[in-house]
Amino acid sequence: MRPAATGSPAYLAKRGAPVAPLDLAHHECLQFVGLGRPQPWLFAGVEQQVVETGGRLKMDSAEALIGAAVNGVGIINLPNYLVASEIRQGRLQPLPQSFAAEALPIRAIYPTRRHLTPKVRRLIDELIEAWQPVPPWEEADA
Repeated sequence: MRPAATGSPAYLAKRGAPVAPLDLAHHECLQFVGLGRPQPWLFAGVEQQVVETGGRLKMDSAEALIGAAVNGVGIINLPNYLVASEIRQGRLQPLPQSFAAEALPIRAIYPTRRHLTPKVRRLIDELIEAWQPVPPWEEADA
């Protein structure tokens, strides 16, 4: 799973597309709130950067944040599988490659192997097979 910083074409045309992660300080960044606090925006580079972003809209609903971004409220940074459809439809536009972030693992959490049922093992195996080498939400981009 790779985070994707995106904004609507209308927002980016009006406010200008940021060129580097530090430019986000001058933009309306829509924040996802998890565990009671806004989640940091991480970007890869020589060293991984944590960018302090401002913005008035903070929510714990990725769907609501995507809707706000599509409607030109600001820039979001959410997992690519959540925004892939909006990008393909042209409703969101990815920011430049300088905003690329390290991929984060998707984990299956289950009790110890001793308690792993065949159904759970099969589900995990099916997900691994379906998501390798390229996950379905990235296939159009590959």
